[in-house]
Formats: sequence, structure tokens, C-alpha cells
Amino acid sequence: MGRKVKKNKVKSRVKAKAKKKVKKQVLKKKQKTKPAKKVKKNRIPAKNKVISKPATKFLVALAQINTSVGDINSNTNKIIATIQKAKEKGAELVVFPELTITGYPPKDLLYRNDFVDMNMQKFIEIVNSCRGISAIFGFVNKNNGVLYNSVAVVKDQKILCIQNKMHLSNYDKKYFAEGNMGDIIQLGNKRIGVVLCTKIIEEHSHIEQLVDKGVDFIMAVSASPYALRIPQEREQAGTLIAKKFGIPVLFCNSVGASDDLIFDGSSFLVDKKGLIAMRAKRFAEDILLFDANMPGKTFTPSTNQAGEVFDALTLGIRDYFAKTGFTKAVIGISGGLDSAVTAALAVRAIGAENVIGLHLPSKITSKDSILDAKRLCSSLKITHKVIKIDPIVQPTVRALGLKYEKNKIDLTEQNIQARARAQILLSYANKENALVLGTINKSALAVGYCSVYGDTVGALAPLGDLWKIQVQSLAEFINAWYKKKHKTYAIPATIMKKKPSAELRPGQKDSDDIPEYDVLDKILQFYVGHKKDIHQIGKTGIDKELVRKIALLVHRNEFKRQQLPLCLKVSNSYFGELPVVSGWRG
Repeated sequence: MGRKVKKNKVKSRVKAKAKKKVKKQVLKKKQKTKPAKKVKKNRIPAKNKVISKPATKFLVALAQINTSVGDINSNTNKIIATIQKAKEKGAELVVFPELTITGYPPKDLLYRNDFVDMNMQKFIEIVNSCRGISAIFGFVNKNNGVLYNSVAVVKDQKILCIQNKMHLSNYDKKYFAEGNMGDIIQLGNKRIGVVLCTKIIEEHSHIEQLVDKGVDFIMAVSASPYALRIPQEREQAGTLIAKKFGIPVLFCNSVGASDDLIFDGSSFLVDKKGLIAMRAKRFAEDILLFDANMPGKTFTPSTNQAGEVFDALTLGIRDYFAKTGFTKAVIGISGGLDSAVTAALAVRAIGAENVIGLHLPSKITSKDSILDAKRLCSSLKITHKVIKIDPIVQPTVRALGLKYEKNKIDLTEQNIQARARAQILLSYANKENALVLGTINKSALAVGYCSVYGDTVGALAPLGDLWKIQVQSLAEFINAWYKKKHKTYAIPATIMKKKPSAELRPGQKDSDDIPEYDVLDKILQFYVGHKKDIHQIGKTGIDKELVRKIALLVHRNEFKRQQLPLCLKVSNSYFGELPVVSGWRG
């Protein structure tokens, strides 16, 4: 009994000491907070105060993934893997771009029932994969035989809603019916308004209605192709909407290339003040993870156009090869700037070991061009092969009863040379199980300064949407980029300084046949790019007769453009589709 009493005494002493300690701590806290009482004299009494709790985290993942059109199985696997990855990172919601399951744009595959049905089967598979996480993803919705471009909002294997695209692009209208305004979705502590859009600014009235219903943020899902200045325009539109309605705007875009279209990604978050708070990578896959309740840092957009084009064309080439299953490229290396830039792009896209440079000289080719072609292949570390074209040209000339004399080469004989080169390029690529990359630029295509079935051949023409002056700027950027990375220039100075020439007749320069490119491109930008007429262009000080001549060439050479390989698009001012048979001359 004595021992037990002793223990109780010890316990009571410990408790007494602990109480004294707590009292001291309380007194100290009161002393520290005393000055604060003076400040609160005229404020609302404490009993009437509403104490706001700190917002709980709501992590969102914008999944900017690269899908392949028609490869539904691979796309589905990537979507499910990304959902799991986002879940592991703690995301409550993962958002994907437009038509994620099918890839964008699926074009006439949408007329195939088996294609649409498989997309619907995979839709269910993705829904079932959403355990403990919510997801928004794009798919083709088939309802009573009618197709819709749609997004689904899924939570814990349950479909909360399906939103059908309202404002259809010209492409969409061919295949899809218009949808109606969707409902507001409650996820966690957030009310989300989902819009499916090509251009977010077109959704202004739709967003206004969602705001009136009370949303915490707008989630815009898109597959918006790249063109110069388009990423900046998207962000400006998102900023405008966020400022006007005082709500954050999230924009999730596709990335990758499909045929001639390039998708830059550039997904972003604009906070409610209209500031770009987060931005995903451009021209690369990315998962942008952020807390929807917390403001982010402000980002400044890149304004280097040549750098953007460099990245865009690299992605376009890389995806074209990856998605068609080819690994090697064959390029005709002339010793000129266009083929040099094309080769440099190919090296960055698929690796120097996969690029074969064929130099195809004739008896007209200058020694400088032969040396420049060799120098280029050496600096880029690509395979360099020389195959003379005269053994093909001479028999053709003889068969036609022509002479092919060095100082008397007419247009027919010039085209024979170009087509002999095309024959070698295509045959060599065939033998190597490779693809020919064309080297033609937009200026030459506009006025037909090319040989149909000659220098227009190829599986893909990376420079087909770049004016010659843009190719020159791109070459300068490539050299600066390459020098920084490899301590040497990609394109030799002799090529950079050389006067453009097709070298199909002795001493030939492009300016003998067409205006200097700074003049030509100015006219073409007005006429093709901005659709100005001859009279309007004449008011800028350019000779009207010259403008008339160039406009005539543009219309006469539509037949050549109709037979081109795919040209990677990096502008909103491509040629469109002019009638081949037409009396219109501008």
C-alpha cells in the first residue's frame, strides 16, 4: 500500500507541474496577442464573424498527350496509363484533349461503323479505369445513328455527363451534328463548366450562360492546330474571358502531328485576374499539374517565330515518320539553301544516322555546288552519296530528238533534268525502304517555279508553307541553335550567302525568271495571304503590272499545287483550293 501511495503522489506532482506549464504557455500567448485587441476595437464582434477555412487542395492534371489518328488501341492504352499516372501524382481530375480516343482529325474514318463502334467500346474501357479519380476526355459519341464530337466527364467509373460540341468548325460540320449547352459539373468542392471548342473565343455566349449558373472555373477542351501567332491568340482569348467573368480558364490542347496538321499543345491556365498562371510545353507531351484553388506564377510567352517554326516542323517530320512506320529519309542535296534547311530539320527530327543526302549533279552543276553539298553533309554528319544524272538525261534527250547542248538548254531540257533527279530519289528511297523529303518552298509553289514530277516529288514537303524569306530566317535560326549545341554551324556560310539558283542552265539565277524574293514574297503575302486584289496591292507602291503578272502565275499553276506531297502547315494563309480550270486571272 505504501508504494502505491508513493506512486500516486508522484503522479499528482507531475500533473501539477504540467498544469503550471500549460498556464504559463496560455499567459504567454495572451500577452503576445494583447496588442491585437486594440486594433479590433471597432470591428464586428467576434460572435458575428465568419471564419473562412483554408480551401482544400483540388489537384487537376491537364494531360497534353500525342495520339495517332485511327490507332484506337494505342490511344486508349495511353489514356488509361496517363489516368493512372495522374492519380499517383495526387490529381483528383485529369483532362484530355478533343477526340482523344480516335485521334484528331479522323476524317472519313468516321463513315466506317466499325471504327465508330470500336471507339465506343474503348470509351467504356476508359470509364471503367477511372477508379478513385475523375476524368474528362474526348470521343465520338453515336446517339440514334447521329455522330457528335463529344467529351465525357467521368468520376469513379460513373458517367456524370456527356457534352457535345456546339460550335462546329467547317471540318466538324461534314461529320458531326451540333450539340447543346452542357450542365455544370460538381467535382470535389468545384463547379466546373466544360466547353469543347476549336476557338475558345467562339464560346463566349456559352461561357456567359455557364457563369450565370455559377461556375468556379471553365474547362476548355480542344484540338487546335498550330499556325504562327495562334498560341498567343488562344491565350489572349482565355485572358479576355477570365478578366470579363472573374473566373479561371483552363485550356487543354492536343499535341503532335497528323498529315499536314501540327498541334502545338501549349495548354494553359489563366487565373481569375487574367494572368497566365501555368503553361504546358509547346510541341511536346506534358502533364500540367496544379491546384485549382491556388494562384500560380505568371508566365511570359515566347515571341521567337523562327524558333517556333523550327520546333513545329521538327515535330511534323518526326511524327510523320513515327506514325507511318518509316525511319529513313532521302533528300536531294543541291548545294542550295532549301535542301540544306530540309536536311537540318530531318537530322533534328529523326537523327543524322537516318538521313541520306543524295547529290545529283549534271554537266550544268557548278563546282561550288558540288563542294557545298559535300560540306553540308559533313557538318550534319549525314550519309553523302553522289549520283550523276547525265546517264538518264542523255537517252531521254536523244529519244526526243533534242540536242542538250550546254549553252542552248530550253525549258523542256531543264524539266528533264529535274525529273531525272526525281526518278533517282524515288528509286533510291524505294530500295532503302525510306521516304523522300521534298525541298520545295511556298514562294516557288505560288508562281510554279518548279517542275511537276521533278523537284515537287516527295512524301512530305516540310517547307511547303514557308515563303523563301522565312526559309532564310529559319536557316539563320538553325545555325545559331546548332552552333550553341555543337560549336559549329549546320549550314555552311557559302550556302547561306549563295544567290538562289535551280542550276538547270549555265549561270542561271532565280532572279532571272522571277522577282527578287523580298519583292516576290511581299506581293504573295498580300495576294495569297491577305487576299488583297491587284488594285489594293498597287496602292502600296509595288508596280501594278508586276503584281498582275504574279497573280496570273498563281492561278495558272494551281494544277501543280494539286499534285503536291503533303506540306506541313505553319500559317493560316495557305493556298486553299483554287479551281484548276478557271478564267479568273486576278
